[in-house]
Amino acid sequence: MGSRSMKTLIFDDSVRGHHLEYLHHIYERAVALPEREFVFAVPVEFQEVSSTMTWTDASNIRFHFIDGRQTQTAHSRARLLGRLVKEFQVNEVLLISLMSFLPWLPIYVPARIRVSGIIYLIYLYRWKTASWKTRIADIFKYLVFSKFRVFHRVFLLNDKAAPVYLNKRFKTKKFEYLPDPFAGGNGEATNAIREKFGLSPEEKIFLHFGGMEKRKGTLLILETLAAGHVPMGTGTFLFVGKIGKSIRDDFFRLTEKLTSRGFSIKVQEGFAPYEDLMTLSQLSQAIVIPYLNTEQSSGVIAYAAATETPVIAPGGGLLGKIINRFRLGICLQELSPETIGKAIVTENWKKIKMLNREYLTQNSVERFSETLLR
Repeated sequence: MGSRSMKTLIFDDSVRGHHLEYLHHIYERAVALPEREFVFAVPVEFQEVSSTMTWTDASNIRFHFIDGRQTQTAHSRARLLGRLVKEFQVNEVLLISLMSFLPWLPIYVPARIRVSGIIYLIYLYRWKTASWKTRIADIFKYLVFSKFRVFHRVFLLNDKAAPVYLNKRFKTKKFEYLPDPFAGGNGEATNAIREKFGLSPEEKIFLHFGGMEKRKGTLLILETLAAGHVPMGTGTFLFVGKIGKSIRDDFFRLTEKLTSRGFSIKVQEGFAPYEDLMTLSQLSQAIVIPYLNTEQSSGVIAYAAATETPVIAPGGGLLGKIINRFRLGICLQELSPETIGKAIVTENWKKIKMLNREYLTQNSVERFSETLLR
């Protein structure tokens, strides 16, 4: 098959968080491959949020907008994918989130189509603590990847060791390392952003941003303050991003209680431009990420590396491994209000000599998009 006839379908049913960034990186890579054709199947909301970025005009790329009601289950997602493969007569498919199509994908997508996709949560890091049901489900999924011809390349985000082990374990060559890309603009440590967020020029900032959920340890930060492990006047705790429905009531109840006691807490809800996040990261003492799910990487650590601002994070799993390897902050062996509070108060991160340049070089946008679209 000549490269001129190569047609690729890029499918993503979300534009939240890193999804829009990833789509943009892949889009710009597709622009640089004019001899190939690309179809981007993305949610209708893409039309609203895409304006936060610049998309180069290209005659080899078209968009197809999908209705969220068609992608509510793994089964409906796989069925829709099969329909689009047929409709656009593509040769290959790239999925921004591969796991969400299992186990149905091989039923709806013909084996001659080459399907590749990204995996975020790496089960090896939860093996010791997982229930036997979860372990069986994990092994089953990876057997599906290794045995079905339709799966061409399975990308594991930000872990070089896992693909080597899994290829050996499942007697295949399909598993590959994928860098976690960073393209966070050029934030400038100006005081204009302090005014925007109502912060005084000398105020110390402790930042927590992104999608806020229980698994992100958002409430743990507030519980640390409530338990008295951080003295009042230590600094302002700034929360920027979308607050998940499941923690919303608890989050605002706690912030109200703490501010009435005299703690400085600022909340900025909704989407924040990457430049703002860069600037806020740069102005912060530390970025606090007491995540409960450590089996996957986090885009936040790239902001830490880019601005030389340390993170306060868990020491376990893949996340802890990366932070330790590149010395990107303080790793807590145990996550609790007491350990988080101690890390904030002792300021041991000031002694860390980061390997941040090394991290950013390994995780460049070019490496990411060239790995996905060769």
